[in-house]
Amino acid sequence: MIDKIKSIICELSSYTGVQVIRVNQNGDIPEFPYATYNITSAYTKGTGREDISYHDTGDDLVQKRSNEVIFTLSVNAYADTEETAIESANAIRKWFLFYANEFMREINAVVVDVGGLENRSAFLVDAYEYKRGFDVRLRFTETDAYSVDYFDKVELYYDENLEV
Repeated sequence: MIDKIKSIICELSSYTGVQVIRVNQNGDIPEFPYATYNITSAYTKGTGREDISYHDTGDDLVQKRSNEVIFTLSVNAYADTEETAIESANAIRKWFLFYANEFMREINAVVVDVGGLENRSAFLVDAYEYKRGFDVRLRFTETDAYSVDYFDKVELYYDENLEV
């Protein structure tokens, strides 16, 4: 799932022209405007029921489990003015609301919910760091498969002395 989130961020950055980076990492701060994302919750159970199925490959019996999981991302846009922060955050938000639909379909993901823009600015010593952000919830299907014991013949024994 993390690889899918990384591909979402790359597509988002490419479409909007705003550099989007992961928070809580070492490195230089990019030039304004830029945006950050943080995975605030991961692998939360989705609303659907898990689906368990079996497939006979001829040599193995494979059990497959599919389940919906939800990831919540916190997205923030940073800029040197409040207006630019709002415009950048809104461009990113609109991508999730509308423009991302085709890309999400390609990677088998769904945008569940996109929150409204919030003022997340902070006063730093003698200047403001203008920041606007929102949360977005994404739904994925997690699939696991493994081989289970396979048998193709059962022998039954009947004991006449047993009472039923």
